[in-house]
Amino acid sequence: MFKEIDINLKQKPSSYYQREIRKKLPKEIFKNNPQRLLWLFFHLLLIILWSSIIIYTQNILIRLLCSILIGNSLGTLGFLGHEILHGTVIRGKKAMLFWGGVCMLHWGLPPQVWIAWHNKQHHHHTNKWFDDPDCFGPVGMYKKSRWVQFMEKLTPGSGTKRSYGFLFYWFSLHTVYNIMKNPKAFKLEKNRKYGLMYFIGVFIVWLCVSSLLTNQGWIFLLLIPLTISNFVMMSYVATNHFISPSTDNVVDPLINTLTVRSNKFVEKMHLQNNFHIEHHLFPDINPSQAEKIRNVLKERWPERYQEMQHMEALRLVYKTPRFYSKYTELENPRTGKKSETLLSHYLDI
Repeated sequence: MFKEIDINLKQKPSSYYQREIRKKLPKEIFKNNPQRLLWLFFHLLLIILWSSIIIYTQNILIRLLCSILIGNSLGTLGFLGHEILHGTVIRGKKAMLFWGGVCMLHWGLPPQVWIAWHNKQHHHHTNKWFDDPDCFGPVGMYKKSRWVQFMEKLTPGSGTKRSYGFLFYWFSLHTVYNIMKNPKAFKLEKNRKYGLMYFIGVFIVWLCVSSLLTNQGWIFLLLIPLTISNFVMMSYVATNHFISPSTDNVVDPLINTLTVRSNKFVEKMHLQNNFHIEHHLFPDINPSQAEKIRNVLKERWPERYQEMQHMEALRLVYKTPRFYSKYTELENPRTGKKSETLLSHYLDI
């Protein structure tokens, strides 16, 4: 589960790596990539095509396949919205919020909430207990919170049957949490109700339209596509940091982040979202350029750089608990099962 290296690794801030390799990177990769916006229209056309087939056929297998394909397009648009809201596709705050909002509309996720939750909190406090909204935190939280006790049985690695549905709904559930509970999701607390109205409004409209378009439309045009879009997004989110060490005072992307690899077609289809170390080091560089960063990182820090096949990473996510007993150890607070994180034998934390 960890690399065979024989040195003690100390944490380094992102700025250390950035200074070391920035001069080795071609200048053009720091430019915006507005052509990526074409993916939005491509996937909208696909969604219209698959939806039309669902409307005009009653063959359940064809409908199911088209629903899954719609879900894949929606999940991929989530990756594109992520790029747009990091400012790597187009410039201008209003344009970014509009197009990013369109890409994440199917989750009922206001773009301002995503920026607060992801760009500011997650990137600035990656895998840090209590400060990163995407980190499950220490085992001590389990004893103090009934919500955490309930949630633990849903998480991959808990060993429960219900945990196998996690990837299919968690992003939507986490969106609701951030809209309703995240204290930093809105600059003004009074705006939280508008975020909740936005979320509810999206699903009311989606439910009504899908039900009117065809029989069982709410299943084939809403429920299945939504669950698949969750799966597409969460299959990457779950591998990004869940099996990596937690870091406290220093945000070290080569320690607390994992890049996953698939075949080239899948990586391109999902807009190179798999290059996550690269993204955390340079969130202002479009993911289409991430492999160039990877090559420099692997050459410069082969002992630190963490890369794994996507399916193997998902297997480890389901094999290990989600709560930290220490920075390099994961523990199930209900069963007492413990597992090492990646790099656990070599970290000086």
